[in-house]
Amino acid sequence: MTISIPKPLRVCFSYAAYAKNLIHHLHSSNVLVEAGLSESEFSAVESSFNFTFPPDLRPILQEGLPVGPGFPNWRSSSKQQLEILTNLPILGICKEVSRNGFWVESWVIGLRIMIAL
Repeated sequence: MTISIPKPLRVCFSYAAYAKNLIHHLHSSNVLVEAGLSESEFSAVESSFNFTFPPDLRPILQEGLPVGPGFPNWRSSSKQQLEILTNLPILGICKEVSRNGFWVESWVIGLRIMIAL
């Protein structure tokens, strides 16, 4: 009797294909989508706000830039508006920590590393 060991599935995921499908869905849902951001626009935003777009978001914003309620307009919003939007996740965490005592133990390690630097 031979035992057959299943081979691991190999999956090839394309962020570009995902981005095309997502932008198509937004168009069909009547969301206004402008031309995608150029490399120079990505560079300008990333240097202005000292962050890098994550690898799953970058292809979406290259494919098309959703604009309107609920979407940050990386191309034409003021720096102040974008600073407010980029700080919202941090403010939300701080609110949970201060009001509800929410804390994750792994943060202690991160804080110690940051303080040591």
